[in-house]
Amino acid sequence: MNLTERVLIEVQKHGNEKQIWFKDRIIGHVELIAKVQALAQGFESSDLKPDNRVLLILKDTPAFTYSFLALIAMGAIPVPINPKIEPETLTYILKDSRASAVIIEPSEFQRLKGEISQSTYIHSNNIILQDLFLDENETRLVGNLLSYFLELKSYSIEHYKYYQKKACSVGFWQYTSGTTGMPKAVQHAQEAMLYSSKAFAGEALRIGSAERLYSIPKMFFGYGLGNSLFFPLMNGASVLLDDAWPTIERVFENIERFKPTCFWGVPKMYSLILKNHPKFNITYLREIQTYFSAGSHMPKGLNEKWSSLFGSPILDGIGSTEIGHVYISNTRAQNNAGVTGWPVAGYEFKILGENGIEVADNQIGVLCIKPPYALLGYWENIENNTKKYKQGWYNSGDLFTKNHDQSYVYQGRNDDLFKVNSRWVNPSDIERLVMSTFKVDECAFIDLIDEQGLELPALFLVSEFEQEEEIMNFLTYNIEAYKRPKIILYINELPKNENGKVKRSVLKAKHLNWQELNNPISI
Repeated sequence: MNLTERVLIEVQKHGNEKQIWFKDRIIGHVELIAKVQALAQGFESSDLKPDNRVLLILKDTPAFTYSFLALIAMGAIPVPINPKIEPETLTYILKDSRASAVIIEPSEFQRLKGEISQSTYIHSNNIILQDLFLDENETRLVGNLLSYFLELKSYSIEHYKYYQKKACSVGFWQYTSGTTGMPKAVQHAQEAMLYSSKAFAGEALRIGSAERLYSIPKMFFGYGLGNSLFFPLMNGASVLLDDAWPTIERVFENIERFKPTCFWGVPKMYSLILKNHPKFNITYLREIQTYFSAGSHMPKGLNEKWSSLFGSPILDGIGSTEIGHVYISNTRAQNNAGVTGWPVAGYEFKILGENGIEVADNQIGVLCIKPPYALLGYWENIENNTKKYKQGWYNSGDLFTKNHDQSYVYQGRNDDLFKVNSRWVNPSDIERLVMSTFKVDECAFIDLIDEQGLELPALFLVSEFEQEEEIMNFLTYNIEAYKRPKIILYINELPKNENGKVKRSVLKAKHLNWQELNNPISI
C-alpha cells in the first residue's frame, strides 16, 4: 500500500471543492490531487530516492500538505520540524536523521543556512526553498525552488504509480517535543494515521464532510498534523491553514472569517480566550460545535468556566507522538469535565503499579497503550526502545487512574515525581488543587535545592494576584506536611514545549539561584 494513495482516494471520493482555505485562496480536491502527484513526479526526477529522510521546515500552508504527501507518494520519508527550531537542535536532528534533503521556508533558511550547509548528508541541490505561497515582502533566495519540481513531470498524472510497501512499514517520522533532553525520532507506520482518522476523528468525534476544522497546534507535530492534514482529507472536511503564529487577535480573526465547526486547541489557548473574550465578538465562538483540547492537562475549573460562558464543553483527550494521535478522549455523546476521557475504539490499556502488575480501579499507576497498528519505535535508539516498547505495548510514563465507568483520569507524569524526606510527591496533585481553588493562570510545583543542598519544594505561580498566604493556609489544612511547598515564587510565564507542556528541567535550571530573585516568599 501507499499512505498518500489511500489519502487521495478518500479526497477524490468526497470531492470537496473547498478542501483547504488559506488566506484569500480556496483549494479544491482536484487541484490538491494534481499538485501532490505532480510534485511527487518532480521529486522522482531529482536526486531524491525511496526511504530518504527529508526535513520539512515549513509553516502551515498548502505547500506543507503537497510536500508531505508527495514525498510519501514516491517512497521518501517526510520529517516535519518546527520552523522556529533552535540552530543547535537542528544540527542534532540533521546528524541523527541523516536527512538527505530539506524543504524550507526562505525566511528560515536565511536563519539556519549555516547549520544546513554543514550537514555532510545534504547536497546543495537538495536544499529546496518553499516559494509556492510567499508573501510579496518575502525575498526569494538562491537555491532550488519547490515550484521547479512541479515542472519535472515525466508522464501523465492520471497514471501516476505510487511507491508500494507494507502497511506496517515506515510512512513518516516525527521528533518528540519532549520536556527533557534532545528530541527522539518516532517512526510511524503507514497504517497508523489511517486508523486514527477513522476511529478517532471519524467515529469518536464524528467529523464528516460538513465540518470546517481549525487547529491552533501546527502541522509540524502530531496533534496538529492529524487535525489539519489527515483528518480533513480522510473525512472530507474543509480545513483552515494559517502560516502565522496564533496570537489571540489572529485566532478571533480566523474564527470570524472561517466560521469553523471544530476547533482544536490546548489549555493555554482556551485560558487566553476566556481572559480576552470581552474585547472581541464571541458570536461565532458559541456556534462552534466541537471544542477539543490535548497536548497538556485540561483543568476542570477552566472547562467548567468555558461551558458556562459558551454553552459547549471542551472535549479533553490525550495522545502522544509515540502513538500518533489521541487514544483516550471525551466525545460529544460522552463527556465529563473531571476526566481525561474514554478509550478510542481499538486501543487496549493497562495501568501498572511500581511492581509491574496491573492496579485496581481508582489506583494510580503508569498507563500502557497497545494500538491496533504496528509501533515502530524510535529511530536507532535501543535504550529507549527497550524501556518504552514491549510486545506491541507502549509505556507512556503518564500516571492515570481508571474509574468504574471505564473512564481514565490523568494524574501527572511519572518522571515529574520527586522525593521529600524520602517520600514521593506527585506535583500534579498540588497543581490541580491550587488551580481549582485560587485565581491562578498557571502553576508548577518542582523540587529546587536550598543553600544547604537540601530538597526545597517550590511552587511557581503565574497570577495577577498576590495570594501566597491564602494558598499556604489552605494547603496546610488540606494536604500532608511533606507535600507542601516551602517557597512560593511568582513568574511571568512557565517555559513550555510546542505541546504546551511545562519544561520542568528548564524551570529548575533558570531558578537554581532563587535566593537572588526579588520576590521569593519563604514559608
